[in-house]
Amino acid sequence: MLSSLAYREYDLETFGQSARKPEIERIPKAKALPKVNTVKVIAVVMVAILACSAYLYGRMKLNEVNTAYTQVMTQIDILNSEKVRLDMALNEKMSLKNIEEYAQDNLGLKKLNVGQVHYISLEDEVAETADSQLGFFEKMSEFAKDVWNKLAI
Repeated sequence: MLSSLAYREYDLETFGQSARKPEIERIPKAKALPKVNTVKVIAVVMVAILACSAYLYGRMKLNEVNTAYTQVMTQIDILNSEKVRLDMALNEKMSLKNIEEYAQDNLGLKKLNVGQVHYISLEDEVAETADSQLGFFEKMSEFAKDVWNKLAI
C-alpha cells in the first residue's frame, strides 16, 4: 500500500489501476509586455479629448439654435394673435352698420328711399376706342387675307 493519505485506505491495484502521481506540466513564463510608447498614448488621449470636445461644442451650438428657433416661433405666435386681434378690430370698424352711422352722423347723408331712385337707359352706341385700332401686324394680316381671298376667287 501507498503511504500517502489519499491512497492509504484504498488499494487501487486491486481495481487494475496503478497508483501513480499525476504529472505536472510546466507552463513557460509569460513574456513581458512590451513597453508602452508614452507619445502614442498621449496622442490617443488628446484625440479622444478633442473628439469629446467637438461633440460637446456641437451639442451646445445645436441647443443655442433650438433656443433661438423656439423664441422665433413664440414671436410668430404672438404676431399671429396680434394680427387676428387687429383684423377683428378692423372688421368691427369697417362694418356696414358703422359706415352708415358715420355717414349719417358726421357727413349728414341719408339713406335713399325706393322712390328716389331713377333709372335711365342709354342707346347702344358703338364707339371706336384706341384699342380697336389695328396695329401694323394686324393691318398686314388683314391685307394678306384680302389678297388671298381675291386670288382664291
